[in-house]
Amino acid sequence: MRDLGGEWKKRWQLGKPESFDDLAVEWQIARQAFSLPLSKTRDQRSLCEALIRLVAVADQACEGVGAPKDQSASEYNPIQDVGADFLIERGTLCLEVDPSRLRVLPRRHTPQNGLSERSLSLNLSLCEASEVTPDWLSYPFLQTE
Repeated sequence: MRDLGGEWKKRWQLGKPESFDDLAVEWQIARQAFSLPLSKTRDQRSLCEALIRLVAVADQACEGVGAPKDQSASEYNPIQDVGADFLIERGTLCLEVDPSRLRVLPRRHTPQNGLSERSLSLNLSLCEASEVTPDWLSYPFLQTE
């Protein structure tokens, strides 16, 4: 998952995110299940495996999204820069799911104890649209000497 996440991030940095087809099968499985009631999801092993793989790879690829950008960094970082634009304009990092249904947001804190669906991801969180309405503001990180 780390390798796939790194590859996805690298494609973004090269400006070629559409060339990342390594998860096409998983995304197709997930899309075909959109009408499936959530209570039936656990009975679909291939769907559960596809969803876990999608989440794990996306989580790895999005490390650092939503963090303040270091002003001293001159290099363009599409993961941070494009992610910030998505958050400001759409209130979510996900383009494929309408934000009126679900939102994908950067995670700033990970629970340190206990295990729940919320602790499966280190860098991203999935929220129902009614649960949160983000108003994303990003302030640059100031380096002090």
